[in-house]
Amino acid sequence: MQKFKEAKAVYIGGDMTNEEAYLLEQMRQICGFSLHNDKLYAYQEFLKTFSPTPHDLKDLKSSNCVLSLGSRLKNENPLLRYAIANALKVNKGTSLIYAHPLEDMAVEKISRSVVSVCHAVGAEEIILGAFLMALGINSPSLESLKASAIIEPEPGPGPEPTEVAEGAAKPEPKKAEPIPPVYAMLEGVKLDSPTYEKIKALIEKAPSIALLIGPEIYAHPKAKNIALMLQEASKLDKLKIFLIPPTSNALGIVSLCTLEKDSKASPSVGVRTKGDFVIDSDCVDSNKVAQSPVDFILPSFNQMEASMVNLEGRVLPLRPALAYEGLDFADIAQHFGFYGETLAEYTHELPTEKGFLGVAYDDLTNFYANDKSNHRGYKLNTSPKESTEESQAITPLESALEFNAYLQFAETQFNTHTLKSQNLQLKEGIYTSKAHLESLGLEEGTTISLKREGHTLTGKVYIDHSLKSSVFMASPSLDTEGVFASPFETLEWERA
Repeated sequence: MQKFKEAKAVYIGGDMTNEEAYLLEQMRQICGFSLHNDKLYAYQEFLKTFSPTPHDLKDLKSSNCVLSLGSRLKNENPLLRYAIANALKVNKGTSLIYAHPLEDMAVEKISRSVVSVCHAVGAEEIILGAFLMALGINSPSLESLKASAIIEPEPGPGPEPTEVAEGAAKPEPKKAEPIPPVYAMLEGVKLDSPTYEKIKALIEKAPSIALLIGPEIYAHPKAKNIALMLQEASKLDKLKIFLIPPTSNALGIVSLCTLEKDSKASPSVGVRTKGDFVIDSDCVDSNKVAQSPVDFILPSFNQMEASMVNLEGRVLPLRPALAYEGLDFADIAQHFGFYGETLAEYTHELPTEKGFLGVAYDDLTNFYANDKSNHRGYKLNTSPKESTEESQAITPLESALEFNAYLQFAETQFNTHTLKSQNLQLKEGIYTSKAHLESLGLEEGTTISLKREGHTLTGKVYIDHSLKSSVFMASPSLDTEGVFASPFETLEWERA
C-alpha cells in the first residue's frame, strides 16, 4: 500500500475491469498520482472531440456497404470480424472497402465484394476525405482535396458521319461520356482514380453504410481533424460510425479514469501492466514458470467477479471459471478507506454520470433469448458529444513512409494473458509472408532481432499466410525496449 502512496505515476493495463478502474480513480484523487496508458490516453482525447453513441453489431450485419479505416481487421475483435463476414455472406450485394497500409489476403478472400485499398502510411486523413467526398458530405476539410482535381480535356468531335441513303433515318450522334476527374492528392497516397470511382459507385448505391474506425486513428498526427470530419459525417442518416476500442475494456476505463500524457515519472506502479512495482495476475507457462515478474498477485480474468464494457457500449459481467483464494484489488482499496471485500461490491457504485445504471453485479444478465434478442448486461446511458469546431482542410502527405515492420499480435492472440494458452495455435513471435521468409534464407522457428537506434526486439519468426508484403509483424509483448515508436517502422534485422 505504501507503493501507491509513494508513486508519482500509475500505469494501467487496457484490460483491467471497470471496478478496478473505478477504485484506481478514487485512489488517484486521494494520493495525487497520475494515471497513464498511451493507447487509452489517445482514445480518451479523441472521444473529447467526437464521441458517438455506440451502435450494436446487428447494425453492422445489416449494412449494405462497410468501410474500414485504421484497423487490420484480421487482428481485431472476433465478434467484429464475424459481423463483417456475416454481412458480406448473408446480405446480397454488400461490399467491404478495406483501407490499410498492409495488404491482407485473408480479408480479400472473405468475399468477391471486397475492395482493398493499400494506401500510404499516414494517409488516413486523406482516405477518410475520399470516403466523405463519395458520401456527398459537405465538409470544409474537403476543399483542398477537391482543389487537387486534374480535369482531363473533353474528347474532341468524332469523325464526320458517313452519307446515308435518301429517306433513311440519320443516326443520332454519340455523346462523349464525361471523364471523371483525377485527384492528385488521392493518387499521391496510392488511391488511383479507377479504384476511387469504384468505391464511389458502391457507396452511392448502398442504402445503409457502416464506417469502422480502428485504433490506429486515435494516435494519428491528424487525429483531431479526423474526429471533426467524422462528426460532420455522422449527420448523414444512412451512415453509422463504429469506433473500435484499442483494448478489451478501453471504453469502460476511459469513462471512469482521468488519464494524462506519460511524463515517465518515477517511482511508478503498474496495475495489469509494467511499472517499477507490478500488480498483476501471475501468468505462467506450461512449466509453471512466470511469464514476467509480479510483485503483488491479482486474480486472472477467469477468476473474477467484475465487469467490462465492450465495443457496443454494453456493461458485461465477468463470471469466474476457476476458484481464487488470494487477495484482489478490493483488498488494496480497503487501506484507502473503501469498504468492499470483493470487486463485485462496487459494480452498482459505478458512477451514473458516466453512463452506468447502478445495477448490482448479481443482477447483470448474460444471455440471448430464443428470439435472438440481446440480454447481455446493459447499454451505457451516454449522449453523443459534439464539438463546436469545424474541420480544417486536409493537408497533402509530405512524404510516404516506407516500412518493413508492423506492431500487432497474431490473429488468435490479444494480449499478454493469452500468450501462454495451450489452446491457441498461433504463438508470440515475429510473423512474415512465406515468400519473404524464403527470400531471407530463414526457416520457421529461427530467432531474429529487429533493431532501431540501439533498441532491439528479439523473437522467433513464423509464417503468416495472409501477408503479401515483405513486412515483419511483431507481437507487442516482445517490444520491451521501445523499438516501435509508431505501429509502422523501418527496422534492421539480423539473426539472433
